[in-house]
Amino acid sequence: MDLGAISTTLRDPRSAHQPPASWQTIGERDFYDERDCLGPSHSLANEKLENRAERDVVIFSYSLDPNHLRRASGNPAERSGPSSRPFDADDDIFFPVSKDELIESTQFAQIINPTEESMQSRLGIIDFPQCYDTYDDTLLNSMAEKLGLQQEGETAFMEAYSQRVRALPGHRRFRTGVSLRAPFKKPSELPKLGSSQDRFILFVSFPYFGRSSEEVTLDQERESLKLLDFRLLGVDASDRRVKVSEEERADIGEILVHQARYMIFDNHTMATFRSKEDSAKDQVPLHRFQERVGAFRAMIHMIANRTELELWASRKLQISLCKLEEEIDRIISDSEIYRGGLGMKRKQKRVQELLIALSRLSADFFAAINVVERQIDILQDLNSVFSTSYRTKAKDSEKGHLHRLNPFHRNAAPIPILSEHPEQIWTKTLDTIDEVVRERKSFIKKIENMDIRRKMLLGFLKSNNEATAMRNILVQQGQQTNTLFALTIVTTAFLPLSFCTLYFGMNNIKEFSDNPLSRRHFWRITGPMCAGITLLAVTIILCGRWNARYKLGKIFDSEKQS
Repeated sequence: MDLGAISTTLRDPRSAHQPPASWQTIGERDFYDERDCLGPSHSLANEKLENRAERDVVIFSYSLDPNHLRRASGNPAERSGPSSRPFDADDDIFFPVSKDELIESTQFAQIINPTEESMQSRLGIIDFPQCYDTYDDTLLNSMAEKLGLQQEGETAFMEAYSQRVRALPGHRRFRTGVSLRAPFKKPSELPKLGSSQDRFILFVSFPYFGRSSEEVTLDQERESLKLLDFRLLGVDASDRRVKVSEEERADIGEILVHQARYMIFDNHTMATFRSKEDSAKDQVPLHRFQERVGAFRAMIHMIANRTELELWASRKLQISLCKLEEEIDRIISDSEIYRGGLGMKRKQKRVQELLIALSRLSADFFAAINVVERQIDILQDLNSVFSTSYRTKAKDSEKGHLHRLNPFHRNAAPIPILSEHPEQIWTKTLDTIDEVVRERKSFIKKIENMDIRRKMLLGFLKSNNEATAMRNILVQQGQQTNTLFALTIVTTAFLPLSFCTLYFGMNNIKEFSDNPLSRRHFWRITGPMCAGITLLAVTIILCGRWNARYKLGKIFDSEKQS
């Protein structure tokens, strides 16, 4: 049974309450809430997909009728509840099937071989839970044969596709970018079973933020990257193994960078793949209240839906920054605790740890910006592909401008298959791309503002650390001064005593003098001399110590005021 037969069956009153065999409706909610306007991805989770198996492929069939909501809703007064609403031909439906049974399933055939009537009214999306296109050549070739991309037994078309995908920037199974293969002939001129050179395929791999769990292990066959791995990988890096220390991953280890892949075969048929590490398997590609569009524009909507997790990623980075800010405030407010030699050493060690943490947070910010910049690059590449065949954007056409929009200032030949769907691609798709790019740039601005705060904290912590180091030096100098003071007193006291002893000792020798001195006479001369010299030395040393304490007190006062 094809989709045309499905539409006929659905209009039969006897089958009005049941969907076609094996198909299920995506949802029946007939009201809006704030999440549908403020956060569309909140509505993507579907309870009917909660038990989706790890290898289950889900085939979605979306109505392209702009009035599908009004037609399906009916009169609320005639229904006792959402479950009593009759099934309608314009409902969005889906069918889960095992990956091994996909190619031979009836539902797959209904999607890829629709009738003329159903082709104009439905969008078929084949959603895979993993990026099978990177390594499962059997699946790719079987799909290509069913879709007419290559004849039975041929592999040239999909091999060429795989080579182009592997040449995209990335690492092993993680690739991002755009790959296009479009014939110059119009779709109406292409034979049903022709050469693979006459077939069309648009491939887009888009990175997006995601959450990790303890069950996720990133091995050599990973399809996602850690945030810091993406920073080291770079968008132009060659195929190499990325190594990041565990210490460097500690704070932002929960942020992953997934990839979503989109393969468009025509404006009504597409396949989607996602990283196997993405745990959100219960989500649908488009939410119920999203505009009904063809595959080219729907891909941009799905890309926009993927970017909602950036809010979570930015909150994660914000929390890390706030924790460091609280630690810095605690060190400053507890300055009295860190007085003394051991206290200062503990404080200096903690300050060094915070300086390292702030430096690592800078790497996290840089990696997040890299991900979003790569998203913008891919969106701009799509803009260039779509704008090749058209003249102006909606806002320019309203002003009467008819100039040809060409990002590379070249005269490129139009792509026929894109020119056949101006209502889907031009001008709304390009405007949608521009809007998503503006959202990405807004996210970069948020990260840059957080980095400004980080730099302020880093500068403040460095200045505080320098003051602490200076104070530590002065304390050490004070301790050394005390030691030298004691040694100086002893040395100063014994210096005149030693001199007098030696001098008068020589006069006591009978060979030098006939009148030796008595002890009383010796101390009468030596005592005042030792006391005077010692008193002078003590006065000089005490003046130096008083001056050092005065400088140290000024440093303490300045720290308290700050």
